[in-house]
Amino acid sequence: MYEFSFNFAETLNLLTMTKNFKAKKLRILVFLAGVAYFLMFINSFVEGWDDFKQGFADGWSNNHAAWGYSIFSVSSVDGVKFVPDTLVNKVNNQGASVISQTLNVRAPLTITGLSKVLFMLNMFVLMPVISIAIVLIPIYFFRILQLIERHLYFDDRCIHLLHKLGIATFVVYFGFILNGFFHFYIENHLFSFSDFKVNIPVIDNMWLMFGILAFIIAELLSKAKSLKEEQELTI
Repeated sequence: MYEFSFNFAETLNLLTMTKNFKAKKLRILVFLAGVAYFLMFINSFVEGWDDFKQGFADGWSNNHAAWGYSIFSVSSVDGVKFVPDTLVNKVNNQGASVISQTLNVRAPLTITGLSKVLFMLNMFVLMPVISIAIVLIPIYFFRILQLIERHLYFDDRCIHLLHKLGIATFVVYFGFILNGFFHFYIENHLFSFSDFKVNIPVIDNMWLMFGILAFIIAELLSKAKSLKEEQELTI
């Protein structure tokens, strides 16, 4: 005959270990997500920092006659394969340095009229709004994970935070689109080169995908919460 024995203490200990492992796993995922977001943010910041410092120094040394330097991408109009070291801006006959083989151009930026208005609007309104949204995204994300760790999946706070997360990512995405439009308008009106044209800035669609995903998860949790409440009322 088989003997069956049940050790309640060992079973409870096993369940506790499993629960602790899941909690640790979630904390590890939270940590890795935070590191990835931080590195992505730092990488974007570092890429433009040297250009910002150089442009600011150049503009200051010119007694504010120029607004520093603008760095933008151009492409050949008629399939020109030769990459010159310098392009001549036909608007003011100033030189623009080609700083990479991918045709990134660095040129003095002197703006007036509508270009100046757009530049100021972008610098002092749009970019601060984008920066605030970028800071809020990890805050919302970690608050959501705290609720999930407490098993409050269907809590209204979790759904509300997901909506906020989606809105913040949309603000970043469409803010970058507007920022790219401002830059393209300014550079397209201030610079004109023979055989080359100013390119429209490329926008990373990652922010859009994150925003849509946040709204989809929020909608799924909202539907699941409604079904759960209906079942509880039926019982």
